[in-house]
Amino acid sequence: MNKMNIALIGSTGLIGSEIYSHLRNSHSITTFGRNPQNDKHLDVSSIKSIESLELKNYDVIIHAAGVTDEQFKENPEKAFHQGTYCTSTLMNQAIKSNVEKIIYFSTAHVYGTFKSQILESTPPNPLSAYSTSHYSTEQLMKGITMGTETSCFVVRPNAVFGIPPNLKSFNRWGLIPYSFPLEGITKNKITLKSAGVQKRNFISTSDLAKYVKFYLDESKTFENFHIINPIGPESISIREFAQKCCDFISKNTGTKCEVNIEAKHNKDIYDDNFEYQTIYKKFKCKDTTDNYLTKIIPMIKALNNE
Repeated sequence: MNKMNIALIGSTGLIGSEIYSHLRNSHSITTFGRNPQNDKHLDVSSIKSIESLELKNYDVIIHAAGVTDEQFKENPEKAFHQGTYCTSTLMNQAIKSNVEKIIYFSTAHVYGTFKSQILESTPPNPLSAYSTSHYSTEQLMKGITMGTETSCFVVRPNAVFGIPPNLKSFNRWGLIPYSFPLEGITKNKITLKSAGVQKRNFISTSDLAKYVKFYLDESKTFENFHIINPIGPESISIREFAQKCCDFISKNTGTKCEVNIEAKHNKDIYDDNFEYQTIYKKFKCKDTTDNYLTKIIPMIKALNNE
């Protein structure tokens, strides 16, 4: 594999920081963002900032700073503007600069409800402003790069977990892989408002970074505009994950932690038939939530004791 010049947007975030760790020794990476730790300043919510970008010397752009659900709750209009118009402006800048490859992190939520089997060929059905924004961005990218020499790789992860680069400044505590361990440690229980039978496919940030490396190594075998469902090794129910968190917390703290289910109708835990699948079987993920919980629970416990 040839050494590439990569522009990484979102290098201090949950996914971007892991991508940086995996690629920095094999490629030349320039990081972009608002955080002073980045090599170059970029505000992905500002058209002026994006239009001032100089991207001519880069082979690849990795966009790991897509809008979050938290941003939509705080300011939906600004979030949608950033997710669609600002991102499409960034893509146009890439085309003008003859960037060869663009990698964009979207979300499995573009498929809508997680029921039965979902493949890349499953028709999208975004049901929230957050998922609609990501799907709109995907479509804009497809249209912008059509007929050009630039190829796109869109990644749609389901439930992402990983160790944040800075736990104190981390702001994604609303995500289940983080809210459950936090609640279990602070309250000695995890409360589910539903029966918790809905399944999620859990994938680590480390495995997502390996997907990126896999694409860069094998990009010639992919279509010009390519969507992939990155599949983690575990598809388990919300209730199963909550119980797993409680078991690890009880073992680590010596204090019993329990799952509290508020739903009146407690269906059997195996009722959900959701299967997140991919038609591309060449790459296999290995990281489990067991490994993650072994690391994150002591870290959250220590943070809570400060």
